[in-house]
Amino acid sequence: MKLFLIFGLVFILFLSGCIGPVPPPADKCSKSSECICGMHSSGNCIIGNKEFVEADEQCADYCDSFESIKCEKNHCIGIELSDEKFCDEDSDCDCGIHYETKECFFGNKNFVNTTTQCPDFCTGIHGQFKIKCTDNKCTQTMEDKPLAMLIIGSPSQEFQSVLNKSQDLVRYDVRSIDRLKINIIEILAHYDIVVLDQHLEAKKEVSKELGEAIQKYVSSGGKFILVMDSGIKRTEDSEILGWEENFGDIVPVKCYYDEVSSNPSCLNKIYVTGRIYRDDWKHPIMKGIEFAPIEGGAYMLETFPVSVTGKQVAGIEQLFESQSERYPGIVEKKLVIGKSIYFGYDPGTSKEIFIATLEYLK
Repeated sequence: MKLFLIFGLVFILFLSGCIGPVPPPADKCSKSSECICGMHSSGNCIIGNKEFVEADEQCADYCDSFESIKCEKNHCIGIELSDEKFCDEDSDCDCGIHYETKECFFGNKNFVNTTTQCPDFCTGIHGQFKIKCTDNKCTQTMEDKPLAMLIIGSPSQEFQSVLNKSQDLVRYDVRSIDRLKINIIEILAHYDIVVLDQHLEAKKEVSKELGEAIQKYVSSGGKFILVMDSGIKRTEDSEILGWEENFGDIVPVKCYYDEVSSNPSCLNKIYVTGRIYRDDWKHPIMKGIEFAPIEGGAYMLETFPVSVTGKQVAGIEQLFESQSERYPGIVEKKLVIGKSIYFGYDPGTSKEIFIATLEYLK
């Protein structure tokens, strides 16, 4: 009889709302994006659904003990930091080949075979990746150091002056094509940016091997800048003219037959008194720069009436003429990885624009 009375009382309380349904578990989930590590309303650090858990700095030590968080069988779970990634200090970490999987790997040095290296994976094509111990976990971070630039050709004094005044941002070497005949791919791989600038030289030639090496460099994530009419000819074949034969499709402009001058456009040098204007208002290179020089000023420029095949970032506008002419100033080729930019004028003309270009490529 007493048991019957107890059940009856519970039933009446349930109907009256004094006892509600049992709340769902805090770790219930349908997908991993619902799960986080943080503070529960109970005051405990747990892994659970975002609906019941909030990120909290007080739980940092607890949460750092997990390598990842996911939803498994409708429950939020934490994957504990494995011994493979655990560390107490930087010297505990290394990069190379995993002893078991034989794949490129960084983590606790006891799991890394350093006799076989993965240079692009471990240090990056730019050589700026470092393996460090962060919160007892081996991580790969980018070292903040000046960009390494290789200029192939003969840059102007103005161009070199811009670079010399920006050594906290970039350091550069200059080489002629005669010094790039062997191990070209390996040499280019040491640089973040490769610039081909032959606009002051009589010969605008590259070898087939150099052209192919630059293509591979860009396809591996490198950044390439081509200045004006540089590289339009092939050293071994005088019949070749234009960039496609030498560099494939990575150059964002092309040479066309100019009926007015009866010459290929990349041979038709034009002298302009004008300014550089922003064409792509969203591109970082020209952010905050509508015209260069400022309103009322003008540059004495040399350029070429080439055809644009990429995205024009900036143009060259001729001033003080009855009919204003415009030419490609800065053009970028959109690639899956790597970047390729064409300058239709000497990059040393405007320090602000070229520094913005370096910041963008960084």
